[in-house]
Amino acid sequence: DGTAYQNFAVQGAVSITKDSFTGDGSTTVYTLSITPTNENSIIVFVGNVHQNPGVAYTLSGADITFSSAPPDTHTIVVLHGFDSTVV
Repeated sequence: DGTAYQNFAVQGAVSITKDSFTGDGSTTVYTLSITPTNENSIIVFVGNVHQNPGVAYTLSGADITFSSAPPDTHTIVVLHGFDSTVV
């Protein structure tokens, strides 16, 4: 209603990291360069299509596991660094 505001992120700078892989139609597990806090702290695209956390993929440490193997030659992009803005 415009009477109260709430910050959704702490002020500060954050580095966004990009990992890229290429699907081969059979591999379902890829290792990220940084261990994310949880599935919701990363943004994942396969062939330029956003993937839903917990449905299309899960995390275990730095390993991302897709529920089905990304298609052959499709680019997999994982952006991480969204779990904190604390410097």
